[in-house]
Amino acid sequence: MKSRFTFIIGCLWIIAGIFLASPVIIPALQGSNRISAAPQADNSQAIVNEEPLVSGTPSRIAFPSVNIDLAVAPGYYDAKSQSWTLSNNKAHFATITDLPNNKTGNTFIYGHNRHQVFTRLLDAKVGDRAVLTTDNGHTFTYVLRTIADIDPSNTSYLQTHRSPILTVQTCSGMWYENRRMFTFDLVEVS
Repeated sequence: MKSRFTFIIGCLWIIAGIFLASPVIIPALQGSNRISAAPQADNSQAIVNEEPLVSGTPSRIAFPSVNIDLAVAPGYYDAKSQSWTLSNNKAHFATITDLPNNKTGNTFIYGHNRHQVFTRLLDAKVGDRAVLTTDNGHTFTYVLRTIADIDPSNTSYLQTHRSPILTVQTCSGMWYENRRMFTFDLVEVS
């Protein structure tokens, strides 16, 4: 009887250990391309061209490889409550960052890790595309360069950039304690 009780308790400890380690084990078993690192310095060069500036306010974002197509609403930071505007079915454009354009800057889009928003984005891979549409009819196409999990207190991803990039954020981790950052480089504007 005593050995049976010890066996059951041991099995429960093993199951609890597997459950708690699953955020580390599962991506490793899947051959994950995710990078857990601090963001790298901006070593890019500003795009120098004679084309006129093309810009607009984000209204829609799509990630075709993971079947996401969402409306984009303005996102504001409330310093008093220390929180950002969030929606259960839309992405948000951080209005304190750069509008998408063909010259320079960092356009920052964020949203919940919910099925209706960015859960499927966690399956994106380097090389996948993002398509951002603006309210004035321009389409910006980006290619995914890096994926990184960072601490929520790290705000370096809000900084501007010499070449035009798109940064997309959602939550990650077992208790959504991290932020998964997706950095995209501009490849085409139409």
